[in-house]
Amino acid sequence: MKSKRLAVLDVGSDALTLIVQDLKTKHPNPFLFRKSRIYPGYGDGMFFDEESVYDALSGLLRECRIRVGMPNSVLVGVPAEFSTVVCKTLSTSFFSRKEITDADIDDLLIKGNTYGSHPDYVTLDSAPIYYLLEGGEQTMIPHKRMSGSLSVCVSYILGARRFVDFFTAMASVLNVEFEFTSSVLAEVQHIIPPEIRDEGTLLLDIGYISSALAYAKGDGIVHMSSFSFGRGHIAGYIWKYADIPFEHAIALTHKLNLNLYPDDNNTYSIAIGNKSFVYKIKMINEIAFYALSLITGTIKGILSPSSNIPSSTPILLTGSGLSETIGAKEFISNETVRRVSIIRPGSVLFDKPAHSSMAALVAEQHKKFTTKKSFFKRLFTQLRRSK
Repeated sequence: MKSKRLAVLDVGSDALTLIVQDLKTKHPNPFLFRKSRIYPGYGDGMFFDEESVYDALSGLLRECRIRVGMPNSVLVGVPAEFSTVVCKTLSTSFFSRKEITDADIDDLLIKGNTYGSHPDYVTLDSAPIYYLLEGGEQTMIPHKRMSGSLSVCVSYILGARRFVDFFTAMASVLNVEFEFTSSVLAEVQHIIPPEIRDEGTLLLDIGYISSALAYAKGDGIVHMSSFSFGRGHIAGYIWKYADIPFEHAIALTHKLNLNLYPDDNNTYSIAIGNKSFVYKIKMINEIAFYALSLITGTIKGILSPSSNIPSSTPILLTGSGLSETIGAKEFISNETVRRVSIIRPGSVLFDKPAHSSMAALVAEQHKKFTTKKSFFKRLFTQLRRSK
């Protein structure tokens, strides 16, 4: 059986991660290749050093080619820093009541995609927030329902054209095919259970130096914001105010326990190389709380009453930045006055909140592959029957 090698590229704010999977294998671990390369990252919608992005990407693809061969295609996850969301309500009426088909649904979503010639953005994905049948009945599954009309509230996730053009240009040089999707939408659809999405929830993915907050409902995203703040910034404040090496500050962010009530003698111990260093917990935690207050201040600004996000909507915390920092969840909950819980992928291959984006992209790639296969199978069957 010939392998079908597909890959995903997770564009994190600290590293690029390339994962190649064989979708036809029955092995418990279908990954042929999984590797990350650190690079300077991005902030405020810009890469800090585009040459370093190319170096990291070309290095990953070169190593992949040597070890397992080149993938057939690569699905690139576009981060929130390079994305925006537009919501629309679209409607259509039929000549008479009929059974709604996939074609009816697709036609409606295509009708609303008016961004083909947009100078700054390209359409990455579209996802329904809810459908309405005649009489105002709301549903997430209109397929095969009888109705004289169909309306949809849909979110279009748009990617910055400069991001897509940049990666497309690199793909041409590196002789690889890229497709693009929204990393945050992939997390929403593949990490958050449908019953939680249907009620409406907030996904807070805090990364190294870039984070995203999305209000998800149904299968789509109603609102999405990004902000350039994460674990790296907390380390930066520790480096600055504690006057210690940045390498030590980063190590301390992995030791943080914000639930402690330390006295002046309690210390964190870190190992750098073959040496150990100790720092007073009280001082380090005070700096960390200050940095965290800046993060929660940004979150509260996004969730202001003008956002129209219900105050009862809970927050699901994920990502590599703070999800495993003891006490961070409680601090965010107290500051935002919302229930906060940690969410992680439900997979033994991706078992940490830091893996959410990677796991979601792998799941999305598998869904796209399955959908294409089903489409061509239906098309072949129809052609065969028409003969």
